[in-house]
Amino acid sequence: MNMENYIYHDYIFTDMLVLSSQNLSEFQGYVVNNNPNTDKDLRLKITLYNKENKKIYSFTIEIYNVKFGERRDFFSEITKDVSSAYSFELEEY
Repeated sequence: MNMENYIYHDYIFTDMLVLSSQNLSEFQGYVVNNNPNTDKDLRLKITLYNKENKKIYSFTIEIYNVKFGERRDFFSEITKDVSSAYSFELEEY
């Protein structure tokens, strides 16, 4: 999976990783809030794509109270093998 930093508004997502085993997967990473004027909850839809840029799976995740300058970890369990994930896209819901 593409592990480069991903910037979404004032948030930087880093160290993205997909772990898969026996038709189960986990998506994990870190987020840092770079805006000193906000410390809100993030409600995100994450869409995973394969190397051919075809959508393979979408899911939602909530990361609560991300304060300025703070680095928070997050993860989501997925009941599907998404080991072919190469890149991802974020959007608020």
